[in-house]
Amino acid sequence: MKEIDIQNYLFENPDYLFPNQNIQEQAKEYSIKGKRIDLLYRVDGVRYIVEIKNTAIRREHLGQLIEYYGLLKGYLNEANLKLILV
Repeated sequence: MKEIDIQNYLFENPDYLFPNQNIQEQAKEYSIKGKRIDLLYRVDGVRYIVEIKNTAIRREHLGQLIEYYGLLKGYLNEANLKLILV
């Protein structure tokens, strides 16, 4: 399965990640300062940055997710952010 297939599935079925929760917003390929966040959700007032990989998780994947966190935190000036690596 390709990353784009996983991304599309999770975008079309957000309850898979957030069962029985109030999904207020969702975005695919959210662009910020030349970077693209795979999926971005706002669920019950919390923003979730979701990065998708179809390979074994490596240290640089975590770094990528943390970079997105820093960019979004600075842009939105929001403290309530969480990270998900799929």
